[in-house]
Amino acid sequence: QQRQQLLKLIKYKQYRGITEKRLKCFFHDCHQQHSKFLNMVKQMDQDLGTAVLAAQISVVQPEKPAPDLAKCPFPVHLISGGHDNLVCKSTMVAMHHDLPNSDMTLIKNAGHMLPIEQSRALAEYLTSKIA
Repeated sequence: QQRQQLLKLIKYKQYRGITEKRLKCFFHDCHQQHSKFLNMVKQMDQDLGTAVLAAQISVVQPEKPAPDLAKCPFPVHLISGGHDNLVCKSTMVAMHHDLPNSDMTLIKNAGHMLPIEQSRALAEYLTSKIA
């Protein structure tokens, strides 16, 4: 429902940028007052613009993984912040069960903005899978 509401705002040129309340939903509680992180996402919102936001909202369906992922002949690694307020743990677990060749990792002290909040932990995880 929030996605549809946001698309409506964009369509009628009423979107005025990400709100403080919405912005904080992207982050783990321990990062919600971290101005560097918050400003980074605000800047991304401004730089990318409404067309990119609308395209992303229209395409991404967190409750259903892309059907092609299940056909991948290689392992699929699902990585999420351990406290993601936008894609909940149960959604990640369901995706993991729907993808036969997958593993799932939840990284502590991170929300939806995992690469910003826990860049080192994410880099270490990715390095361990590549090496």
